[in-house]
Amino acid sequence: MTLMDLVPLAVFFVLLLGGMAVAFSLAISGALGIYLLVGLQGTLGMLQTLPYRTTASFTLVAIALFIMMAEFSNESGITRRLFSAANAWVGHLKGGLALATVLASAAFGALSGSSVAAAATMSRVAVPQMLNHGYSKVFAAGTASISGTLAILIPPSIPLIIYGVLTETSISRLLMAGVVPGIITVLFYLIVISVWTHVQPSAAPTRATRAKKGERLETTKYLWPFMLVVIFIFGAMYGGIVTATEASGIGAMAVLLMWLILGRMPASGMHPISTTALRQAFDRGLRSTVMIVSLLIGAYIFSFYLINSGVTQVVLQYVDNLDVPPIAILTLVIIVYVILGLFMSQLEIMVLTLPFVFPMITSLGYDGIWLGIIVVKTIEIGLVTPPVGMNVFVVSSTSGMVSPGDGFKGVVPFLIAEVATLILSIAYPEVVLFVPNAMMN
Repeated sequence: MTLMDLVPLAVFFVLLLGGMAVAFSLAISGALGIYLLVGLQGTLGMLQTLPYRTTASFTLVAIALFIMMAEFSNESGITRRLFSAANAWVGHLKGGLALATVLASAAFGALSGSSVAAAATMSRVAVPQMLNHGYSKVFAAGTASISGTLAILIPPSIPLIIYGVLTETSISRLLMAGVVPGIITVLFYLIVISVWTHVQPSAAPTRATRAKKGERLETTKYLWPFMLVVIFIFGAMYGGIVTATEASGIGAMAVLLMWLILGRMPASGMHPISTTALRQAFDRGLRSTVMIVSLLIGAYIFSFYLINSGVTQVVLQYVDNLDVPPIAILTLVIIVYVILGLFMSQLEIMVLTLPFVFPMITSLGYDGIWLGIIVVKTIEIGLVTPPVGMNVFVVSSTSGMVSPGDGFKGVVPFLIAEVATLILSIAYPEVVLFVPNAMMN
């Protein structure tokens, strides 16, 4: 490796700091690196084939279809139903509306996979309810912001699918690996809410009236078909009956059919299906998919340059020669991810760092599936920390009733739960690997 091989890296950071989109910054600097390696004709040949080889993948279809499953769920009004059902069961408890927000977000996460989408839809439903019942703005904003992050850990997780594509690891196993950490995260959030409301009763001064048994059953009456879809597609993946891509197709079609059927029943509380709603769902789904695919194309062009220039090998050799324990290197990587999360989105961080991080950490003996959960869990923290804190800004702008400052203050207690889950997953890898390993037996 020569000094000239580092020029594309410098160009990338210049373009990034200049405000260019990450996808194009990666593609341009990667193309420059390939040009320096193989010349103009070789570069043109690679640019003709790399984008096609990147996108002509059966696996990538899962991203588009899981996104569409989320959009169909969102347009159908399932979120409001989920919150109503959760509120009927736990709303009478101290901080019940906040507990309901976490539980509904976890359920919506099983239909979504997008943290921002979960935060936006839940903030429209939950934040007004909490404020109307006298909950503090800090408590309400913090709960809604942190609850949205569950969608990128509980399967189907779009970041985990992208991690699988970039690292060529099993997407089905990655999705299953998120189940136990996701459940643990939900439990820790519920504990934080319980402790917060007892230490500071003014955060949630009122309780909803305890719903009768018949009312509880009524709120869940029209939800079981959606939950059956979730149970079936992930049960089928766990059993090896379908791949992640096949599961995404089944899920998207099943949710669309249920929206078509239940939308005709006024008692269901679902929005009726219409050409306008379908157009909006497809429009948002297409935009999200194109953005992700553009990032992947740029990442592959940049990765080709890194691998063939020897930059990646130099980094790996340097790490291998360090006289420090593997856990120290892992800790350093986690700290870097948290810092990057303060300024960049989770997808941008993954496509930028995984060409270095994945081979480096797995060469130390760590499992690639386990690493995927650690990476996503770490990036999750960046979604609610300043100055970017995407979820916090989404909750603030969507609800129109809380400020970003309220959200950033409100997520602080929940960050303790995030760190606790992360430490638990690192100290006991079987927490992450239990379910995916059971798939192989």
